[in-house]
Amino acid sequence: MNLEEFIIQRVEELCTIHNMSKYRLSQLTGISQAAFSYMSKKKTVLTIITISKICDAFGITIAQFFSGQGTYPDLNEDQKTLLEHWGKIDKKKQTIILNLIQALEEL
Repeated sequence: MNLEEFIIQRVEELCTIHNMSKYRLSQLTGISQAAFSYMSKKKTVLTIITISKICDAFGITIAQFFSGQGTYPDLNEDQKTLLEHWGKIDKKKQTIILNLIQALEEL
């Protein structure tokens, strides 16, 4: 599989995992649906800036985009465990945990 095919497949995979339509992804990234269509038809190659916008929409890093689902490059074991659990909870609970961490930092 070449890089273009990998990127197309990865975007599709992330849309499925996050239950996100291309329309919603388009809204979050500011990338037109036509651009996603061209990408799928291999008529255009995404720039790193475009990939960065896609990563932001999914809440992942560029390293995570290229390393695949469930992998966390450059993290120690505690950080990996934390992120594995983080990905399994909803946004409301994530916000509560972030607030707790920020409160702990102030102690």
